[in-house]
Amino acid sequence: MLADYDHMVPGLADRIVRKWEEQQEHRQKLERTVVERDEGRMDRSQKYALIVALSGLGMAAALALAGASPWIAGVIAVVAVGGPASAVLIGQSLANSRDRP
Repeated sequence: MLADYDHMVPGLADRIVRKWEEQQEHRQKLERTVVERDEGRMDRSQKYALIVALSGLGMAAALALAGASPWIAGVIAVVAVGGPASAVLIGQSLANSRDRP
């Protein structure tokens, strides 16, 4: 088939193949960039979730040691750990659902 194009316009087959290869390289580069950025975003979100969880646990421990109600300290601890963990899981679920057709 490409030989027919080349017969009609000399060099056209090579130009078509070269353009296709360039487009393929470009598409792969874009896909690689998207994957790298998604990975970086997930890494950052997990680090921030850890910071929030540890801060909340520290606050809950400080309140418990200061004599505050154990219920208040417990609620803060649960929210501090459960909130960021839920956000990470929901984010992963949304990303996975976007990838599916």
